[in-house]
Amino acid sequence: MKDRRHMTDLTDDEVALFDAMWDGDCAFWMLQRAHYQAVTDLPYTHGLDDLALIETLKRLTERGLVRSYLYVYAETDDRRYFGLTPEGGAFWELERKPDWDTFCYSSERGTRWFVESPSKETANAFAQWAFDAGWGASHRDQLTLIEKPNYRFLTWYDFPVVYELSGVLQPKTYRLDWDTYHERRTWWLDIPELLDWHLFR
Repeated sequence: MKDRRHMTDLTDDEVALFDAMWDGDCAFWMLQRAHYQAVTDLPYTHGLDDLALIETLKRLTERGLVRSYLYVYAETDDRRYFGLTPEGGAFWELERKPDWDTFCYSSERGTRWFVESPSKETANAFAQWAFDAGWGASHRDQLTLIEKPNYRFLTWYDFPVVYELSGVLQPKTYRLDWDTYHERRTWWLDIPELLDWHLFR
């Protein structure tokens, strides 16, 4: 398992499952080995067949690290969903050591563009990049800042405060390339960015 810190008794396969669930709950099919990489966009998968996956998720649930439930609005016949508990999230933090002050999440909702981060500086830095690079952000002077105290940014963790910048979604021009992105990046959006895997391409 690449870059795990071996601070817990989780197996490599279990760390891989946690890597899929750290930022949101997953349907059972998303965690299946055949679909894992397509769903997570990670360069690895776990080694569990379906029976072993069921047993592993059951064991993690019994340990209080994973919660399981049936999602009645699922569009598939299999409605089993799984997500990290606060205890499971703490295990993931020990293995991946995320710097939350440099984490951000960007999204588009209708005609609006958003970035959220526990750090105002990080939100501003990403917004500036998204404007300069033509990723849909308005100029910083045209963005609205909202402060969200005690905000559940992840399903297993309440942040003391999260800052949201939003504005009118602009046409995307993609003016700057990925090398420039990584040169300017002071944030992380996902696991490969958290662990700087782009440095080892």
